Amino acid sequence: MDFNAAIFDLDGTILDSMDVWEHIDIQFLKKRNLPVPENYVTEICARSFEEAAQYTIDLLGLQETVEGIIEEWNNMAVEEYSNHVGLLPHALDYLLRLKEHGIKLAVATGLPEKLYIPCLK
Repeated sequence: MDFNAAIFDLDGTILDSMDVWEHIDIQFLKKRNLPVPENYVTEICARSFEEAAQYTIDLLGLQETVEGIIEEWNNMAVEEYSNHVGLLPHALDYLLRLKEHGIKLAVATGLPEKLYIPCLK
């Protein structure tokens, strides 16, 4: 190996987490007995949390607050990342192999601590 350190993005590179937010979106609507509108997931992925919550309220005529929706999404994410998100196939084997070769390892992420800490444990 011609390097002595590696930095990996955590979310979606080490963790099998690419479908987490889509799952949260669908479950959020399912709790309210609402179908998933066409292009809904695509529309909210391109927005900030605040914009996505307001879009959801406006689109579906919800009588909820932006803050309440964001809090629910975050709580659902904590549940998902704490209990359902695992490593991508072969990630652990690769990381262990690098470590055996003395490669220093680090992860980088934009996730908030309450999401990445349970995954790292």
